[in-house]
Amino acid sequence: KKESSMGEVVNLMSVDVPRFDYLVNVNLLWSSVLQICLSTVFIYQGLGWPAFVGVDILLLSIPLNLVLMALMQKLNLKQMKFKDARIKLMNEILGGMKVLKLYAWEPSFIGQVLGIRNNEVKVMKTAAYYRAFMSFFWTVAPFMVGLGAFTSYIFKDGGQVLTAQQAFTTIQYLNIMRMPLAIFPMMVAFMVQA
Repeated sequence: KKESSMGEVVNLMSVDVPRFDYLVNVNLLWSSVLQICLSTVFIYQGLGWPAFVGVDILLLSIPLNLVLMALMQKLNLKQMKFKDARIKLMNEILGGMKVLKLYAWEPSFIGQVLGIRNNEVKVMKTAAYYRAFMSFFWTVAPFMVGLGAFTSYIFKDGGQVLTAQQAFTTIQYLNIMRMPLAIFPMMVAFMVQA
């Protein structure tokens, strides 16, 4: 009966169960691949081979995204261990409140809980930095992709004129492609975690 602590049970309910909930969106996996392929074809029809320069920039960003996801998963596991320990300690404190008060052990236990919580906050802060970097990267990525594709197109075959129609159409296809490229690594990570 006592195979799992209260902290482990709380973590299972609050963290692990929603991971299975993400699998409901498994259709996003194949639809992301389809959107990326169709957008690439349409950009190629508009710009020719320079379209692949922009798409390559997006595709090169996938490994970076996967590495960041793996780092965030490790940090998440660390955070869960600290959370387990903190919840277990809090249950012990609440269960033995009379003894704790009788012997005036409050400062000792407060120090233990705060020590665990400080470690947990450090891990959460590191994960927030990774999330901020990912958000920054995905905000800048469309600009870099457009810059790469348009620069290649302009210098293709000794120089070409980029029309407004080509530019705005390509930008729209790149914007359509941005979300699936962000979702694809997350969905793969969610499937692995589930």
